[in-house]
Amino acid sequence: MSKNEITKLTHKVTDKVKDAKKKVVDNKENIKFAAKHRKQMKYIPKVKSPHHITCFVLNILLPGIGTILSGILATDQKNDCWINILMGCLQLFLAPVGVGWVWAIIWGYFIYKRGSGIMKYVPNSIL
Repeated sequence: MSKNEITKLTHKVTDKVKDAKKKVVDNKENIKFAAKHRKQMKYIPKVKSPHHITCFVLNILLPGIGTILSGILATDQKNDCWINILMGCLQLFLAPVGVGWVWAIIWGYFIYKRGSGIMKYVPNSIL
């Protein structure tokens, strides 16, 4: 092996190590987020991959609609879907005051976090 080939291999390995470290840091941040917001995350439904982004955007544009949709599209919760539908209706009702809009954006962010990263693998029994 020439010196040039060894240098190329070294750079490839270094890049792979950097990518692995970044993934570990991202997972640690998601775990910290889950621990900090444990009570709220219990009622946040798991929504499959492209739909969690749709629910977040809908909650920004039309407060409450994304929460209602997430309750309907929930993949893991049986009885909590009605809680999310009720919360979505309250967000929609309180949106003109401003409280519902802020609540919907925060809830949409939680829906997004619950559906992405390591949070999508955390079962509700742990939360």
